[in-house]
Amino acid sequence: YFERGTQQVALTAGPPSKQPTVQPQQNPTPALSAAVLSAVQKRVEACVLVPTNMDDACPAAARNTDLAAFHVESYPRELASLTGEWFESEAATIVTQGNARGGYTPPERKTTFSVSGTIRWENGEPVFEFNAQ
Repeated sequence: YFERGTQQVALTAGPPSKQPTVQPQQNPTPALSAAVLSAVQKRVEACVLVPTNMDDACPAAARNTDLAAFHVESYPRELASLTGEWFESEAATIVTQGNARGGYTPPERKTTFSVSGTIRWENGEPVFEFNAQ
């Protein structure tokens, strides 16, 4: 899931305890980016399905039991940021509409949000944990 990058380090003469510790730079591969983006898109979809719309990883507008309708208007198409430990998506948009009351039908409400979270590794495979909105 990572490609090794190159890194240049200038070392100076001195005792070993003063030498910097160098770790090679690792860049996420397209495979990791695709896996994260797929998980993010599934998480966005879960925000407009009962009962997963009540999860704290969904925006407050979706965490509602009094909705007449809700759907995804747009999914993130790319990640805004990705490391081996953290990710954040570009924006997603969901549309919600409350139930009608006394002849009044609330207008649709668009909510734009990004999905972020952490990556932990189990047996060399990524496991995604989503942050609360």
